[in-house]
Amino acid sequence: MTSNLDRNNRVSRFPGTKDGEYPAKRPLALVDLESAAVEGTQESVQRLHKRPALLKQLAKSVTNPQERYRKSFRINQAGWGYVVHSNDSTFREGILKSVKSSRSELSKIINNPHRNIVHLQEAFSHDGQVYFIYEVMDISLAQIFSSPLGRLQLFEVAAFSKELLTGVQHIHDSLKITHGDLNSNNALLSVTGEVKIGTSMLDNRDRTDSQSDVKAVGQIVLECLEPSTFLRNGISLVNTWPSKASEFVESTKSDSAKRLLKVLDEDD
Repeated sequence: MTSNLDRNNRVSRFPGTKDGEYPAKRPLALVDLESAAVEGTQESVQRLHKRPALLKQLAKSVTNPQERYRKSFRINQAGWGYVVHSNDSTFREGILKSVKSSRSELSKIINNPHRNIVHLQEAFSHDGQVYFIYEVMDISLAQIFSSPLGRLQLFEVAAFSKELLTGVQHIHDSLKITHGDLNSNNALLSVTGEVKIGTSMLDNRDRTDSQSDVKAVGQIVLECLEPSTFLRNGISLVNTWPSKASEFVESTKSDSAKRLLKVLDEDD
């Protein structure tokens, strides 16, 4: 019988892809990808050592976040914000974002920590604004796709697809909302191999179009494998790929995240 540990350590791949097409235990090459696509790699690596091992529950308060955090520089992490550091001995790092909103909206913020959702650490209400402190990630899939290292291999594409689908399933089944704008810019990764979805936890999204989130994963795969087709607003792979890769993209147009995850797990 296969243990849970063994299952977690196995590489995800598209069903039907032959074993000889990739190394059996090769992980996502995120360190190499980041060094080629993002400046300041050493700073990014140092950030990892300061991150808490466990995801803490969201802390909310009615106060000025500048009393707790100091701004460093502006950055685009699934939308523009500021890198900030806490004004205490921990020097804890985060991404500060804000929206115009009333104090009452603070109670509506949804937070349910999950390994495939960018962690919302704190939320503040002050002077007609609601502020968010998110964990710092290192690179987006969009940045990886535009790096000079070339296209990702199929097993790497399958691996990030599985992580994104797991996050989408959590958004749909646990949070009871939809993302609504999932794309390669808010699909974020760390140098340790984490794949997480960036989203605003203040948006009041219903589930009337949950399929669009699943379809978005297929479009991210299309952008990765066939960027020219993606830029022409294509919705399907047109070049020669293993049949299961094309079938996966097509299945995202109609199947649920839960169904697609089951198919991927069956072929592990």
